[in-house]
Amino acid sequence: MDHNLRHRRRYQLNLGKFPVIEVNEEPTCQIIVIDMQNKMYIRMGAPVNADIRVGDLLTLYTEVLQKESH
Repeated sequence: MDHNLRHRRRYQLNLGKFPVIEVNEEPTCQIIVIDMQNKMYIRMGAPVNADIRVGDLLTLYTEVLQKESH
């Protein structure tokens, strides 16, 4: 890993807020389903003690590095 990446500024890009449509309790995690619209869904694991309920809006985002100025 390039150690210089740790010190570069990152931007958070908000991808949107999406509703939780399903929550299934498993022994080691919760499986949640998020409706991304247009027949697209995300199914993912969450910690057992996370307070996530059907109808909650979850904000999805990503991070990108700022371009280096020379």
